[in-house]
Amino acid sequence: MEDFKQVLKHWGIGPHELEQVINGLKFERIFYTGIGVIGLIVCIFSNGLILFYEGCVLMALGTVALVCRTWRIRVLERKKFVFFKDWLLGKGA
Repeated sequence: MEDFKQVLKHWGIGPHELEQVINGLKFERIFYTGIGVIGLIVCIFSNGLILFYEGCVLMALGTVALVCRTWRIRVLERKKFVFFKDWLLGKGA
């Protein structure tokens, strides 16, 4: 996606909503960090294997969601699209 307006259209974001969307994504990042921390606490204090696995799933969910939200925030703040895999590898932005 060469044009940033095309990215906004594809993600369903109007140009006038950009700051609100970024702030919402930052709030979601805090929420998913909390989910990951809860998963970590469950893993640490679990007495059984099933509870341990449930904690691991929560940690994984929180981590993946956190990374995805961070990528979207970076794309929107820099107004330049970078593919997710390239961003993970440190290429592009």
